[in-house]
Amino acid sequence: MKEKVLVFNGYYIPAKNYGGPTASLATIVQHCGDEFDFYIIAANHDLNETKIFDNIHEGWNQVGKAKVLYVDLSEINYHTKRIKRLLIDLKPDLVWLMGILVPGDKWFVSKACRDLNIPYLISPRGEVCENAFKTKFVKKVLVTSGARALNVFQSAWYHTTSIEEKNGLLKYFNVSENRVFLVPNIPSNIIAHVRIIEKNPGEIKIIYVSRIHRIKNLHLAIQAVNQMKCDVVFDIYGPLEDEDYWMHCKEEISKAPANASITYKGTLEREKVSSTISKYHCLLLPTSTENFGHVIAEALSVCCPVIISKGTTPWDSVDEKAGFVCDLGNIGQFVRALERISRMNNTEYLEFMTSVGVYYNRKMKENDAVEGHLRMMKEIIEKHAQK
Repeated sequence: MKEKVLVFNGYYIPAKNYGGPTASLATIVQHCGDEFDFYIIAANHDLNETKIFDNIHEGWNQVGKAKVLYVDLSEINYHTKRIKRLLIDLKPDLVWLMGILVPGDKWFVSKACRDLNIPYLISPRGEVCENAFKTKFVKKVLVTSGARALNVFQSAWYHTTSIEEKNGLLKYFNVSENRVFLVPNIPSNIIAHVRIIEKNPGEIKIIYVSRIHRIKNLHLAIQAVNQMKCDVVFDIYGPLEDEDYWMHCKEEISKAPANASITYKGTLEREKVSSTISKYHCLLLPTSTENFGHVIAEALSVCCPVIISKGTTPWDSVDEKAGFVCDLGNIGQFVRALERISRMNNTEYLEFMTSVGVYYNRKMKENDAVEGHLRMMKEIIEKHAQK
């Protein structure tokens, strides 16, 4: 009989606007769902929307290898009794919290787990990475200070996906290092697949896939495209999360020269990300911070080179092997990287795609992320049982 893992994620499939945390959990379920029974508590609507999802029903819904309970989050947040009832009814072997800075469910689920003697795991999901923590800094410091003062996460286990995230957790929450697991994220595709795409010298098709938010620096991507001299198509995908910032981006789009076509294409459904990226010559993402960068992994998995910012993602090693890594303060580096790809012919681009596939497959083998997740969950459950 498989052990039960109950996950509080905030949002889950079919949500499209929540980004990385939904993708991270979906890939965990996909690759670990044969070993564990996953139960997920999530909102019955998408982020920043109120319309309830179609085709869901009361109680547990089968979504892939997981069972999902879609709820009004106000029924969960700040309601210890409601949370305890869920835990008592389900009897999970492990509770997993995605995110650490929102007290509404994190603090109350933690207390319920302690009261009922259930082990619980917390994945910050990038919230404690340095650049991410700087946004709304004062509010976040107050939350972390309150959590430390009240010993909210006493007895918690922690899952980090990078050294930067682990260091942020130790710095801001002062947790015991021996209760922290460092396990890389699992990408959607474990093996790279070479695609067929035509590449003529002097032209390039570029894609951006991410939230439209100032932390992602879409405006810098647009500025770089506007400086290119070749024929360029730049398509933008992602939820409009920051309307004021989007207005700024549209001003930059209005400056596009005649050789550049820049178009906003809306939000991509998760299952269409890889197939959509495969139609472009490169992914452009000059983000300020990225805990993992699922879209980077998805691009690499279809042998699509990436052009990303230096020191803000776990993917700096792609430079010259599977793409280019550029300084955020030097837009010229982004322009030159894009132009290098634009000058390639079919043969040269195929060689580059092959290099991307070799890099990605080697990276996936080194990370062994699926086995790392399985070991982590089993170890926590076993250690708790031995207490």
